[in-house]
Amino acid sequence: IEDKARKARQKLIFEYAIRNEINNIFFGHHADDLIENFFIKLEMQAGIFGLSSSTQEKIFRWNGFYFKLIKPLNFIYKREILEFAKKENIFFVEDEGNFGTYFKRSRIRSKMEEALNLLEITKQSIVNCVKNLNQEAKIISLRLEYIFTNVIKFDGDLGFFSGNDDIFLLSDLELQLCIKQIIFYFTEKCEVRRKEFENTILKLKNKQKFTLGGILIFPSKERIFFIKEPSKVKDETYCGIWDKRFKLSEGFHKSTENIPKIILKTIPTLGEFKPIPFKILYD
Repeated sequence: IEDKARKARQKLIFEYAIRNEINNIFFGHHADDLIENFFIKLEMQAGIFGLSSSTQEKIFRWNGFYFKLIKPLNFIYKREILEFAKKENIFFVEDEGNFGTYFKRSRIRSKMEEALNLLEITKQSIVNCVKNLNQEAKIISLRLEYIFTNVIKFDGDLGFFSGNDDIFLLSDLELQLCIKQIIFYFTEKCEVRRKEFENTILKLKNKQKFTLGGILIFPSKERIFFIKEPSKVKDETYCGIWDKRFKLSEGFHKSTENIPKIILKTIPTLGEFKPIPFKILYD
């Protein structure tokens, strides 16, 4: 229920933003939300990007459109916000779901104070931990930017990725993070678990053809190609964006020389088009 409600809210917000050409969207998440999210991600065995995802600003992609999500209240506690609202006579409502125990987040919220006292951990220590993880995640992002500039390159004409021989010099963790970013680009989600990447990286190093998380990885002419799995391509357009990856346009011509034919199955066949730019995203 919560997942469906979240997707419904996203649809309302982002469709309004697209219609009105809005790129920056502000949310009211506060420090208590950040702490709850940290524990939820911890249970999911998330990596550094997941555990530090509650940053004040991040780029988010929805149906091929990029938005900057801004959370100015991220490090302010709910108690402080409520005190301010009451002092300034600002009307607010409380979600009924905040008081029950049906949803996991509500159960975590109801036991938070008790658990932190038992563990002798303060809320501020968790907030500071997330801040530190966020700084470290930025360093990893810089490394990923280097790799996607020099080792695995995005084709700005046809919207696919290809890597040179230096890809085999990357560490297993670097390969995993890069593949995850490529999956995000093609599918806007990544549901691949950590254990699945172990076999994946072995196949990649052995130059085998395989699929993972909605993408197809294959060797061709001393390069490794990463494309959307052809069977997953949706031949449909939403707000001028085809398959969430290509912006339909006019007068934009592409060359398909020396391009593996299978790639042509993953791009629009009618009209002119331009791929959505690739950006590194937090998960």
